[in-house]
Amino acid sequence: MARFARTNRILVRLTDKEKERLENYAIALGVSMSEVVQDYIKSLPDMSGNSSTTSGPISPKG
Repeated sequence: MARFARTNRILVRLTDKEKERLENYAIALGVSMSEVVQDYIKSLPDMSGNSSTTSGPISPKG
């Protein structure tokens, strides 16, 4: 699978609990928190009318 350079950044404000939940989920999957967010975004419907060929979010290992 080709990897595309990610040049855009966003700032998201989270509570301590939300950050901990995201961090624990990423650890359980063995990926970064950024990858968890990127995979979730890929699972969103394409509201522009273009068809999407991406799969759903990743699931915990085990």
